[in-house]
Amino acid sequence: MGPGAVRARYPEPAPAAAGASSFHLVAGTTLVVEFRLGDVVQLRKLHPCGGDTWTVVRLGADIGLVCATCKHRVLLERVLLERRMKRFVERGPLSVPSPTVPLPTR
Repeated sequence: MGPGAVRARYPEPAPAAAGASSFHLVAGTTLVVEFRLGDVVQLRKLHPCGGDTWTVVRLGADIGLVCATCKHRVLLERVLLERRMKRFVERGPLSVPSPTVPLPTR
């Protein structure tokens, strides 16, 4: 590399098939996992009930999960879940339709 050349911190990801990517670059420094409502994820360690698959039920700074085996609910920080996650078992829909509320008539 010549002087003044900037070396990328992370290589460019290979192009994915039709929006199949689950990772996004944020501010060019770190990869962030894209979670969706309804995702089923497998974690690295087993839950005390013996299950290792969880369903995403809440999104935000904390991610809400429900154990697929015993239905126990937990909240994990997004960063902690990204570290503990092994893989996506099943992906949720791209967008969840909002419920329609009928407008009151006068």
